Amino acid sequence: MNYITVTQLSERWSITPRYIQNLCRAGRLPGAVRFGRLWMLPEDVQRPADRRHKDVAETQEASALPEEICWSVLGAAYHMPGTEAELLKSLCAYPEAAELTKAQFAYLHGDIHDSDVLSKKLFDSSESFEIRIGAAFLMGICALYRGDVDDWLNTRSLIQKMPCPDNDCRARKELWLAVYGASIYDMSAYPDWFCRGCFDSLPIGYYPAARVHYIKYIYIRGDAMVKNQPLDSKDFNGQLFLLPAICEPLISQTAREKAIIPEIYMRLICASSYHHAGNDDLAIAHIDRALALALPDRIYAPFAEQRFNLDSLIDERMKRLDTGAFAEMKALYNRLIGGWATVHNTILHRSHTNELTAKELEAARLAVFGLTNLEIAARMGISINSVKTYLQAAKDKTGVKKRSELAAFV
Repeated sequence: MNYITVTQLSERWSITPRYIQNLCRAGRLPGAVRFGRLWMLPEDVQRPADRRHKDVAETQEASALPEEICWSVLGAAYHMPGTEAELLKSLCAYPEAAELTKAQFAYLHGDIHDSDVLSKKLFDSSESFEIRIGAAFLMGICALYRGDVDDWLNTRSLIQKMPCPDNDCRARKELWLAVYGASIYDMSAYPDWFCRGCFDSLPIGYYPAARVHYIKYIYIRGDAMVKNQPLDSKDFNGQLFLLPAICEPLISQTAREKAIIPEIYMRLICASSYHHAGNDDLAIAHIDRALALALPDRIYAPFAEQRFNLDSLIDERMKRLDTGAFAEMKALYNRLIGGWATVHNTILHRSHTNELTAKELEAARLAVFGLTNLEIAARMGISINSVKTYLQAAKDKTGVKKRSELAAFV
């Protein structure tokens, strides 16, 4: 029997390779054989009937969920700014997936209550592994905003107890749990395969989102390393520029795939590294590109989540474009930082504080990284006396005596 590739069949039928891959996974193309991540199909394979025009009840009964459904907003399905409504309409054949996507967008808009309600309803009613684990993750993030430690822990337990029908699902569950823990900077759940940057056990639809969390993993690890072993100024700058060197090609790849939300997150994480290394021009370029992608559909959550690491840069750039969007983002940040600190400190036994001003936080962070007062002054564009004032205020608010002890709070 002669075989052809998904790409060849895609050209023959004039449909996307992703749609053919979904048909293969659903068992709708007899004779399809999988080799690693690649599918090969019999040369004489027949195209199945298009189910998209049947009524919803009939489609829901037999349609297999595309692999990127749970990450539909965090993958390549959402590929053009301002097309939220079109994406939701395209999922009409997958009612549960459409509801999960609504919940994802609600979270990204900052509508935490609506996201929580939709997610809990889906988790209770769905029998799909993909839908339930995606909904549970959103439930936990909403608990984070509320500062509800018990709910956050209970939701993590729900994910841990979810049965995995096969090894592929087990790998996805490992990733969900790792990302769940990383939401409070707990890196202990990341599996070894992910720490090596090996995504072979994941469906290709997960790759854009996996890249985001891989970069976040490296960022948090690097941040902890520099705090625990302060470096001199030269080594400090070199360490911080390692992450952009990893980020930039992955951002280019993600942009080429038109995976909007992963690109936004990756640009903001990359901007944080550039900012901490003192290169605000490159940081601003990434922030501005992220804003251009986000504002058409009111995507605020990524900016609220990264505002802590970017000091006043996000505020300045967003204010220039849309003062209303800035006000909503800032309100979302204020809600997040309080709840996050409660969950983070309780579970990890830390002392993170949200009492510091942006300038106090920036000065304290640079001091923890090992920079001298003179270097901090040059980095922040302020006088040495101002640096001393900010650092003393930070120590007074946290109750520590030494600048190195500020590491537990920033």
